[in-house]
Amino acid sequence: MKDSASGSPSAVSDADHSARIAALVAFIDWAEREAADLDAPDCGVCLQLARMALSRRRDNA
Repeated sequence: MKDSASGSPSAVSDADHSARIAALVAFIDWAEREAADLDAPDCGVCLQLARMALSRRRDNA
């Protein structure tokens, strides 16, 4: 994996990257539930956009 800013190899291994993505997915799931509990549909929309961006990022990794 390369650092996008410098083009040099990143200090983050593929396993670390996968773990970070999994943690982010878990956070998004939690945040969506919290937004729904608060009846905050706008938050849900933002979180769905974040999920779509994350999905694209995983597909391109």
